Amino acid sequence: MPTTIRRPQRDLVIQHRIRVFLAGFCLLLVADMRECAAQTYRFVFLGPKSPVLMEVQIQAGPFGLDQVRQRYAQGAFERLDQDHNGMLDSSEAAAIPLGGRFIATAKKIGTDWKEHDTEPTDDLLSLEELRRCLDVQLGPPLTVERQVPRLTQTVRLYEELDTNGDQSISPEEFDEGLRRLQRSDFDDDEALSVAELQPFPLSVVQAQQMADARDPDQELPLVLATTTTERERAAERILTTYGAAQPLTNAEQLGISERFFRAFDMDKEGSLNAAELVRYLEKSPAQLNLSVSLAPPQVALGRIGSGETVTVISSGGRPVLDLAGVPVEYVARNKARDLRDQVSLFKIRLRTSDADKNGYLDRGEFAGLQAPAQFEDVDLDGNEQVVADEIDLYFTLDGLAAQSRLVATLSNEAKVLFNLLDANSDNRLTERELRDATNVLTEYDRNGDGALGSSELASRFRITISQPELIDVRVDTAMNTAARQGIVREEASGPLWFRRMDRNLDGDVSWREFPGSQADFAAIDQDADGLITLPEAERAEAMRGRAAADNTAMDDSPETRDSPQSAPSQQDQP
Repeated sequence: MPTTIRRPQRDLVIQHRIRVFLAGFCLLLVADMRECAAQTYRFVFLGPKSPVLMEVQIQAGPFGLDQVRQRYAQGAFERLDQDHNGMLDSSEAAAIPLGGRFIATAKKIGTDWKEHDTEPTDDLLSLEELRRCLDVQLGPPLTVERQVPRLTQTVRLYEELDTNGDQSISPEEFDEGLRRLQRSDFDDDEALSVAELQPFPLSVVQAQQMADARDPDQELPLVLATTTTERERAAERILTTYGAAQPLTNAEQLGISERFFRAFDMDKEGSLNAAELVRYLEKSPAQLNLSVSLAPPQVALGRIGSGETVTVISSGGRPVLDLAGVPVEYVARNKARDLRDQVSLFKIRLRTSDADKNGYLDRGEFAGLQAPAQFEDVDLDGNEQVVADEIDLYFTLDGLAAQSRLVATLSNEAKVLFNLLDANSDNRLTERELRDATNVLTEYDRNGDGALGSSELASRFRITISQPELIDVRVDTAMNTAARQGIVREEASGPLWFRRMDRNLDGDVSWREFPGSQADFAAIDQDADGLITLPEAERAEAMRGRAAADNTAMDDSPETRDSPQSAPSQQDQP
C-alpha cells in the first residue's frame, strides 16, 4: 500500500523523466541540420473553368515530420509507462488518448490498442508499436483547411444593396441602399459599425467563423489527391463540378489537351469516368509543379504545363498564378520555432500568476496561465502543484503533437464591399465614407456598364503551407467586440475645439456635432459639404489667431492709448 513517504521519490522520478525528455528534444532541435528529404503531395484546385492538377514538393526544414512524431512517441511513452519497465501493459496502453494529444477532455483508446500489438503479440506495447499507434491517431501528415473568415467578411453588404438580386448594384441601388443602411445607426454616432450591420450576436458570428473553418463537409475548391482514397474523392468532386455527375466528354472540362484526354480514355468511349479520372490524377504530369520550403519559408515555381490553364501573374517568394480563371497566391510559413516561444510564454505567466510566490501554481492560480489545458493535464505527478518543469514538459509534448503534421490553409482574399467602403480600415462606415461610396462603384466597374457586378469583386485565393497553430484558434471575445464596434482613433492634432467637437472620432465635425450657429459652421465649412475637416478647422483657427493679434495690436497703438475711450475715468484715478 503506498505511503506518503513515497511522494518525494515519485516527484524525483517525474523530474528525472522531464529532464531526460527535454534534453532529447533539445538535441532534436540542434542535431543533424541536414535537410530531410522533401515530401511530394498532389492537389486538385477546382477553378472556375476547369480543375488544375498540382504537384507540390514540401521541405519541412532540418527535421521532418517523421522525426517529430518519433520524438513525440518517446515523450508519450515516458508519460504512459507508469511503472518504468520499458513496456506498456494493458492498463497503461488503454490510457492512450484518441487523437494522440494528452488533454483531460480526450477520450481514451481503450482496448483498441491491441490492434497495434503485433511485433510480437504479447499483450504489451513497445515504443515502436506505440509510435505506429500514435501515427494513426495523429492523422495524415498533410491536411487541407479553410482559414477562419475575418470579422468584416461576415457583413453581407453586397446582398443588402443588390435589392433586385441580379448580381449587380446599379447607382440607384447604391444610393437608396446606403440611405436605408443609415437607419441601422442604433447608437446615433453618425457611423455604421460591424455590430450594427451584422444582424447576429457576437457569439453566433464567432461560432459561424469557426464552423466555416473546421466543417469537413464544406466543399473547398482545394482537395488532396496523393493517396488512392484522396484521388477517388477528388475524381468525384471533378465529375460533380464539371460534368454534372456524369463522365467528362471533352478535354476542355479538364483543361488538358485532346491527346492527353484520349490517352486516359481507357475504354475508348470518348469520355472519362471516375476510374479513368483516378488514373489521370495518379499518372498524368501535373499542370503546375511547386517546391515549398518552410525553413527558410519560400515557394519556387517549377514546371508549368502548356496551354492557358495556368499562367503566371507574378513570381518571387510568394508567387501568384491564374489557375483556370482565378488568381491564387502561394505562401510558405515556418511555425516550428513557435514551440519554444509558447513554452517560454507559459513559464513567464507562471511567475506572474504565482501570487504567493511559493514557486508553483495551485488550482486557483492556474487560470492565470490562460492556457488551452486543464489543471489535471499539466499536473503530471498529481501533487496539486504545477511547477515550471511540468509546464515545460506538457507544452513541449503537446506542441510536438500539434506540429507533427502540415496544413495547407485556403483563404478567400476576395474584395469585400464593406472593406472597399471603409477607406481608413477602422471597421466603421462614416458619413464621409458613405458619401464617397459612388467612387468605389466607379473604380471597380471594370466593364463600364455603370453598375458593380459581383464578378467585379472577384475571388482571389491564398494557399498557405505551414505547421498548424500550436494553440487552437480561439476568437478573443474582447478583441472581437472592440472590432465590431469599430477601431476608434483619436485625432492628436488640430485645434482643441475641433477634437472635442468630433464626438465620434471620425475626423470630421458634422452640423449635429457643432455647438455654434449655422452661420459660424458655414464660415468654417469652406467647401460647403456639410462636414468640417481638420484642414478647415486649422484654417479657421489661424484666421481667429490673426484676428486676435490684430485686435491686440489696435489696443496697443498710440492712437488707441490717447483716445478718450482709453483714458482712465475720474474714479479710476488715484
